[in-house]
Amino acid sequence: MDQIQDVDAYILRKEWPAPNSWLPYISACIPVDVPNIGAMTKVILENGYEFFIGMSAAAVCRAVVQRYYGGIEALRKYWKKFNRHTQSVPVPIAARALNLMPIKLRRHPQGKNDGTMGCIADRSIKMVKELPGVPNQTHILLATGHKLVAQISYPGFVNAFNQAKLFTVYLQQEGVLPYYDPTHNTGASPFVLGGPTDNPFPPQSFWPTYPPTTLEAGPSQPYGAKSSRVNPTPSSSSMPPSNPRYLTFLTDPNVLPPLSGAPPKGPPYKY
Repeated sequence: MDQIQDVDAYILRKEWPAPNSWLPYISACIPVDVPNIGAMTKVILENGYEFFIGMSAAAVCRAVVQRYYGGIEALRKYWKKFNRHTQSVPVPIAARALNLMPIKLRRHPQGKNDGTMGCIADRSIKMVKELPGVPNQTHILLATGHKLVAQISYPGFVNAFNQAKLFTVYLQQEGVLPYYDPTHNTGASPFVLGGPTDNPFPPQSFWPTYPPTTLEAGPSQPYGAKSSRVNPTPSSSSMPPSNPRYLTFLTDPNVLPPLSGAPPKGPPYKY
């Protein structure tokens, strides 16, 4: 069972904040089971604000898909064409230049109507770490400082991350999404391998810094077209040790305007 301590909770439907005040800013949604309440979702926004809402993580994901695609079935059709799968459909959001990745965040359901799947915005991921001797678990550090444990192996996470990126390119080629560089807003190449062995979440000062990424001015370019984008490579002296494996993401906080804090409470909204 999960506990609610010093975190805002919007349990009743009439208390739920307006969708526009938080759905566009999700960094992660995590399924939880709260004593005496039941299945809820812990939502983490890009500005670090977190709250509980009285709807399942699956319902939160459906609300996001409904907002951007009008429903999951159309997106699932393209996902099946892309890799013959029908489950764990990533949700590319061109307006935010990111993908919401469905990830298993709990081993087993904890109660009635509880689930194991949540979702994480790839652009909000700062680092991913494999723990030696712990199979099928990957530790994730968000840019907000929140730490998550995904019930998936490190290679499985890397594959899911890459599949989500490639799915974005596929939807662009199919004309579903406008062309944009899915790695532009990370401020660096998608990930850097390496990391120390004694600290699962090193301080930001440990990692090498990168100059901001730039693209040519003008309209978006088709996939594969040349641009002035530069992916700097750190020198070997600045690279962390190679074992265990890490993914490090550097995010750009200026992509979306920062939120002022908690989303305002409002009248009931249809989700």
